[in-house]
Amino acid sequence: MTEPMVFITDADPAMVAAVVQMYETAYPIQCIFHISENLPKNLKAKLGNEYDSFVRDFFLCRNSLCEELFQ
Repeated sequence: MTEPMVFITDADPAMVAAVVQMYETAYPIQCIFHISENLPKNLKAKLGNEYDSFVRDFFLCRNSLCEELFQ
């Protein structure tokens, strides 16, 4: 059986730690759905009036096919 190259998680720290421990060569990434769900929970109060602008820019970057823009 081959090990997975990428492991998609919901950003649970315990899951990420388990993936890294079990599959040393796998790269854990976070599901965009769960990232989208966590944005307002974690940033709306902190960013205040800048939140909507941040979310717009975040999704423009995420959806970009240009590596330069992504970086």
